[in-house]
Amino acid sequence: KSAHNCDYSLNIKQQYLGNISFTRNHRFSEEELAQLENLLGTLVYLLRNALDYSDALNQALIDPLSSLGNRVALDNSLEHQWQMTQRYKQNLVVLMIDIDFFKKINDNYGHDIGDDVIRHVADSIKVTTRQTDMAFRYGGEEFDFILPCTDLEGALFLVEQLRVTIEKTSIHVDDVSVNITFSAGIGSAIADIT
Repeated sequence: KSAHNCDYSLNIKQQYLGNISFTRNHRFSEEELAQLENLLGTLVYLLRNALDYSDALNQALIDPLSSLGNRVALDNSLEHQWQMTQRYKQNLVVLMIDIDFFKKINDNYGHDIGDDVIRHVADSIKVTTRQTDMAFRYGGEEFDFILPCTDLEGALFLVEQLRVTIEKTSIHVDDVSVNITFSAGIGSAIADIT
């Protein structure tokens, strides 16, 4: 419990960046408060730049249509997970799915419906995978997954859950339902625990 407390809300151009509080046992002088406010005036710009930079880095790794990781994020994550697998002797599964007849969907219903299909599959992936699983849009209608600490049986279980989730709903165009199916491939590295 301190005798004096100064709270500041950090805002810049109507963008809220957070709060900062200073406390101590005796009162801040007017000169000290002026120095703090001067420093905070500089801090707010540095903080906004750091947040903008972080957002730009994140956006460089996110596929804008699916909101999943993109190919660059896949490459970075795969390298890291492979090293973790070797170091800690864990299982690792890499899974790829490919939407069946996607070109036909685009040709028959248009690219907007094709985009809806991509978003639907991505949403299904998000609700089906575990927090530790990583999903990426590799390109076009292909999606890759990195499943750390997973064996082949666990990967097959995920594929089946994903199949059921995706097939539960269809995309509707006028009076036509577009049913979505996919093909899957699984590669696994089983750790040598002996």
